[in-house]
Amino acid sequence: MKPTKYIISFLVIALAAFMIGCYDSNKKKMLPLLDVAGYGKPDTGKSTGNTNTGNNSGTGSTVADNNGNTGGTTDNNAGSGGSGSQYVNDQNSSGDDFNYNTSKPIDVSLTVKDADSMAPISQVIISVYNEKDELISGAVTNAAGVSDFSIAPDIVNKGIVITVKHDGYGEFQIPIANEQELAKIERYIMLRKIPVEVKPLDSDGDGVADADDEFKNDARYVKAVKGEYTLAFEDKFFQKGEADFNDAVIKLTFEERINAQNKVAYVKVTAVALASGAGYHNQFAINILGKKYVLINDLKDDLKKPFTEKKDKKNDKCVPGVEHSAEIVLDVPVDRDTLGPMPYDPFLIPEGGKLENRAEEIHLSFVESVYKAKGNKVLDNDGFPWALVVPGNWCWPYESVDIRTAYPQFQTWYTSQGKSAQDWYLHPNTDEVYCNCAESSGLANYIIGVGRSNKMVLIGGLVLVMISIGGVFIVKKIKRK
Repeated sequence: MKPTKYIISFLVIALAAFMIGCYDSNKKKMLPLLDVAGYGKPDTGKSTGNTNTGNNSGTGSTVADNNGNTGGTTDNNAGSGGSGSQYVNDQNSSGDDFNYNTSKPIDVSLTVKDADSMAPISQVIISVYNEKDELISGAVTNAAGVSDFSIAPDIVNKGIVITVKHDGYGEFQIPIANEQELAKIERYIMLRKIPVEVKPLDSDGDGVADADDEFKNDARYVKAVKGEYTLAFEDKFFQKGEADFNDAVIKLTFEERINAQNKVAYVKVTAVALASGAGYHNQFAINILGKKYVLINDLKDDLKKPFTEKKDKKNDKCVPGVEHSAEIVLDVPVDRDTLGPMPYDPFLIPEGGKLENRAEEIHLSFVESVYKAKGNKVLDNDGFPWALVVPGNWCWPYESVDIRTAYPQFQTWYTSQGKSAQDWYLHPNTDEVYCNCAESSGLANYIIGVGRSNKMVLIGGLVLVMISIGGVFIVKKIKRK
């Protein structure tokens, strides 16, 4: 009996040691089990090319101009082949442009050149990871060796890593610890060639190796960039609303596909109604590249109930509406700044599901829309918005509950002009918000909220618990015999 008990205990301890016994600083404490499963960024310690382990200020000299921008160079030969350096010309955010945007985009401009010939390096694969090792954006350099795009990292992130990779030059990583303080990330990167014994496979002939091509059999696309948001509206336009932001709550997801020249060749946007606390029959649409796409004709038709009443908290789980999608295939791909950052220009048409050709529209206040450019209002007389957007999933206030009551930190964020409580939307008063939705409740919500690596840690932990319980049960059963 005792040997069996010891064997089971040893197996549990061995599995735990396998998962947490090693520390890999280059993978931000990524666990060995996850490494075997193929999760996480490429290991810089095993790079076959260029590696940079400095922060955004660089390990070399640093200078600042009169505008507060910083510049410097770094040179680090930590990789097993070649070397790389970068010149930093980041631009700090002014901090005085508060516009109710919870996920402020940061412009990125990377120029990659051969360190010896100064020739531009095209079709360099660029990947941007957040602190959870989640891929949040991607890009490719064009024929001039330039890649311009924008990222909207979650406000709670504590840093990002930009990975620059080319089969002929290896890999170069740029950790940036203070991205939320920046208006623009601008880097000039110099790489040296490394020996390439075998030319990598490129099945679709777009110039990007299959290993780095998400669409290896389709030359139209190289990478997919995705985004997920929740939009919340007050529909008493032009009047001041009751600020419960549940008249229309919509889940909005995006997929952009970029080609080997870093141009957008395909866009898919999907909208799902979550709540409709309004008396109006509201319509939801979005403007993309100058064209209007009506995604939800009438939110009330999509939902069985409003899903905003407090009395439903315990018993009534909300049922999201059906998915409505628009797919746009661009025969002539466009620059990414032409399309603009997600979530583009989504808007609500009050009573639009009942009355045709409604002129009133409710837009996000920070989007430079055509509607706004015509002088139409996007804020009420007190400077308060009718529309908000938050990244990912969100619990919305109950009917007639002011958002400042449902989310106590909202007032701090609002009055500080966005300088404080930037993650207000993560801290609800749970007695005042509707969170009983299939997409955002219980364990599912927890798993949705954690990063890719943390999901695996959670699963691993659950496996360990199950093994431990099973071991104890077996030992007790043997003892009884």
